[in-house]
Amino acid sequence: MNENAELPPLTRSCLDAATLEALLDDLSSLTEILEVTVKGGQFDRSEKTCLALRPAVKALQAGLVRGVQIRYLWHQEQWLDTLLVGRDGIRIVRIQVS
Repeated sequence: MNENAELPPLTRSCLDAATLEALLDDLSSLTEILEVTVKGGQFDRSEKTCLALRPAVKALQAGLVRGVQIRYLWHQEQWLDTLLVGRDGIRIVRIQVS
């Protein structure tokens, strides 16, 4: 690992229900979704799924999965959003991949 390598900026936040819905609308209409993966349990690896974005998030809200990762293109840049259930609602961690 290169000790001098700069890491891309990381953004974290907690989303209320209205903000989560707005995020899903924006992702669906303003981006090209490349991949949706879910983390099923504490020790399960992420697996590619056939779930579309909204069913994956519904599974997260229902407690059926522990996390959802959404890889997408926005303005010709690749981004990765990770959604996790936190004490205060759904947490998002966002990083630019490319």
